[in-house]
Amino acid sequence: MSTISINWTSYEDILASLKADIQRNGTDWFRPFGMVAWTLKQCVNLPDFVATRCSKTSPLSIASEVDPDMVASQLAHLLDERLLGAN
Repeated sequence: MSTISINWTSYEDILASLKADIQRNGTDWFRPFGMVAWTLKQCVNLPDFVATRCSKTSPLSIASEVDPDMVASQLAHLLDERLLGAN
């Protein structure tokens, strides 16, 4: 099992980690326990779930035709904003 540093200090750090994980996993880049899915679930959806006091979460899915680089870029912006406080 490999490890990836999430000691992010900038958007560029986050984007580099996401892109490295996507490249490492090829067509399986959105696997259930991969970095993209994990950050979407734990760093983006979970805080919203808790804040709105929802009683259940919906499964995440991404259409196969979605460009992984576009997902990485948008997700990096969200994570930068939520985790590092960027505006």
